[in-house]
Amino acid sequence: MDDKAILAKLATPRRRFPAAAVRAIIEQREHFTPILLDILEDVDRNPARYTGEREMRHLYAMHLLAQFREPKAYQPMVRIVSRPGGFAEKLLGDSLTESFGRMLAAVWGGDISGVNSLIENESLDEYVRTAGFDAHLTLVAIGERTRDETMDYFRSLLPRLRRKPSAVLDDLVCCIMDLHPADLMDHLTSLFKDGLIDHRYVDRDDLTRAYRETPEEALASLRRNHRPILDTVEEMSCWACFNQGKEEESDADLPPPEPISATIRREAPKVGRNDPCPCGSGKKHKKCCGA
Repeated sequence: MDDKAILAKLATPRRRFPAAAVRAIIEQREHFTPILLDILEDVDRNPARYTGEREMRHLYAMHLLAQFREPKAYQPMVRIVSRPGGFAEKLLGDSLTESFGRMLAAVWGGDISGVNSLIENESLDEYVRTAGFDAHLTLVAIGERTRDETMDYFRSLLPRLRRKPSAVLDDLVCCIMDLHPADLMDHLTSLFKDGLIDHRYVDRDDLTRAYRETPEEALASLRRNHRPILDTVEEMSCWACFNQGKEEESDADLPPPEPISATIRREAPKVGRNDPCPCGSGKKHKKCCGA
């Protein structure tokens, strides 16, 4: 396939995952990296083009650039999701909660300020802000930032967040617990005592269990639950829009394309923060249907 044919496979939602096209890009990484970066820049220039139901190039581009650990993708990705009005959720769908934080961690290039700007921008969607937390945890999990560096930032953030119940505060508490909460137990206990944390999302029993873990156990769990983007085919081929993860073999095997929403939605009751998601994805509920 030539460039045009490969990119055409990525443009429109299809019933089967276009594995051959994605693998061709991976095999020609140096050639396609500027093209993928151009797609991100085009999202920034023409955002309305990418929020419809028949455009997916930006999703492939972000995952592939994360797999390539391409730092030039970092600032465009931060700018794109910094648009107000729920734009990021329309653009990314479930990728915003399932993989965007890990993608940011893959391309950060040593500059944490972009991630922090998302977390601290109160005008942004809560899912964008909590994706920033996910990026922090992923960087610790893959050894590119230390636990102490991240805990120092979280400690500085606690008094700056509005002291009222919010999904952002809930998720920050969970992230501190994931890193082992011993350093900040007094702060967290106070938040629970003042009724600022949604007990359906995380409760005092969760806090007690997290405290009883050793720091080594907490780090091992963090590494299991915050894996880097290593294989775009593995990451994306299981999406529900791809006919239950089947790979595309040839156009002759497929029915004519039909409109398929690139934004995947799920609804499910809340379960414990570290419980497996009832949907069977194998992910923690808070990073899957619980989001």
